[in-house]
Amino acid sequence: MEGLYQLDVDQDIWEDSRGDIADFPDGIVPPWLGDPSVKEGIWLSQEIANCHQELERCKAEHANLQTWFCEEYSCVMEVFMGSEDEDVSYFALHQANQLYEWMTAWKKDMVQVPISSGAPSWDNICRPLPLQEHHAVWTQVQHEMEFDATAISDLQPPLTT
Repeated sequence: MEGLYQLDVDQDIWEDSRGDIADFPDGIVPPWLGDPSVKEGIWLSQEIANCHQELERCKAEHANLQTWFCEEYSCVMEVFMGSEDEDVSYFALHQANQLYEWMTAWKKDMVQVPISSGAPSWDNICRPLPLQEHHAVWTQVQHEMEFDATAISDLQPPLTT
């Protein structure tokens, strides 16, 4: 094998012999060189192997896309639901709606692409609140949180010094 790496580009091994029988042991041209069906079979075999490799890469990329999406969507929804600032909450909801639109487009395009096992599913993603309803819902949630905070403080005994 070491000799292979020491070959010069001008050495005879790189030249196509064009079927000179004297160049081959026992005067027989190997099938991979002389038989067109064998040459085509070698090419097709390599093409099939390449397709299998590409399919595995597609499965991994599909799984990576779904994993990224689920993590991104989860983080955006946490910001939306946990924000005390209405503008931040609205922006997060806007991002969640954008991500959801992308997901619905990707699902249609990716239906024929297999996926690696263990990848998260897009089927578990809930549609986010429409942007038009944000202010009303946000105001209601803030009011409920203030009510809960007041109720909790009423239950706690006063601090004595």
